Amino acid sequence: MLFFMVIQFLSLGLCSNTHVAHYIAYYMERNNTDVIVNYLKANLDNADILYALGGMYLQSGQIDFAIDCMKKANELGLVSATNSLGDIYYSDKNDLKKAIYYYKKGAISGYGPSQFNLGIIYKKHIKDRKKAKYWLLKAANNTSSFDEHVRKEARRYYNEL
Repeated sequence: MLFFMVIQFLSLGLCSNTHVAHYIAYYMERNNTDVIVNYLKANLDNADILYALGGMYLQSGQIDFAIDCMKKANELGLVSATNSLGDIYYSDKNDLKKAIYYYKKGAISGYGPSQFNLGIIYKKHIKDRKKAKYWLLKAANNTSSFDEHVRKEARRYYNEL
């Protein structure tokens, strides 16, 4: 019951990240919602908190709440939230147009996973070889990308074109 009370409060537009999730879980185990509510109220402008709670909503199947949180984190400049919006629209909402919009926004910002995802969409769905190669090469050469796996996969797909 306590979990659902917290989720209802969070549905007003708040979100969380991994360390925040642990913080929430800690206080939920102790039935102390006041601490959780006060913490979240104090962090309404924190993109990481919005992003993580969006992920929590996504995992619980509350897609629309996840989108709201990710959009707010995106507005605060968190590019990983931009990419996650692309993921949600692509996988959960089956809206290729919106997925492309968010992936392109992240890709233009230099975010490697968005560059990769956009390249894959151009390769598999749009069948635009030129744009697919462009974005996959960008992802393959993106040294700021924290994920070597993304760079490797981008190279592999690029070489297939």
